[in-house]
Amino acid sequence: MPSAQEIYHSTVSHLPTEERLRLAALILKDLAATQASAPEEHLSVVELINSLPAGGGFKNSAKADAYLSAERASW
Repeated sequence: MPSAQEIYHSTVSHLPTEERLRLAALILKDLAATQASAPEEHLSVVELINSLPAGGGFKNSAKADAYLSAERASW
């Protein structure tokens, strides 16, 4: 079975931004459902994102906006 990083680089990274966001939403929805069935461990979305190995995502909305603007400009 390929690793998550291999799947990302071979398939996901080639998807348009909107499709990658949809995929991320599906994964988070699945993780939320998994968390709901395991009540002993409650993580907020922020805690979940911060627990990811990539460094926790954007630190503030300005950085997220700047990233999205740069992505839109690259189209």
